[in-house]
Amino acid sequence: MRYLLDSNILRYYTAKHPTMTRNLARVPAERLAIPFVVVIEQLRGRFDAYLKAEPENLLREQERLLAAQQFLSLYQTVYMDEKAVAELMALRQRVSTRKRYSDVMIAAMALASGDIVVTRNVDDFRDLMPAAKIQNWVDQVY
Repeated sequence: MRYLLDSNILRYYTAKHPTMTRNLARVPAERLAIPFVVVIEQLRGRFDAYLKAEPENLLREQERLLAAQQFLSLYQTVYMDEKAVAELMALRQRVSTRKRYSDVMIAAMALASGDIVVTRNVDDFRDLMPAAKIQNWVDQVY
């Protein structure tokens, strides 16, 4: 079992939020993973900022992009596989609410592999997967 880090949790991770840090201390680094869709979200934001930067901000945005790439490379990236795609299709049929597609993808990946999603936005996943498979490492200690 791994812990899949959602995009919203990464800002607390990098800011060394005390509750987040406490939860991280109990989990071996090799059990932490980042879904590929989260990698895309994180890098897309950095790429966009770099491409839109005024010349005086270009080097700062370049450093932020490089720092994001370095941080993301610290952990295993979890990619979609056939089992996750099947879970995704089942979730899309079962859940009629308008969910962010990336959240449904993350839930499908977690369900397919028996992983836990770590997110501050617990409500975004509540109707997608069992509550026991969702953890909020910012507001709760596990």
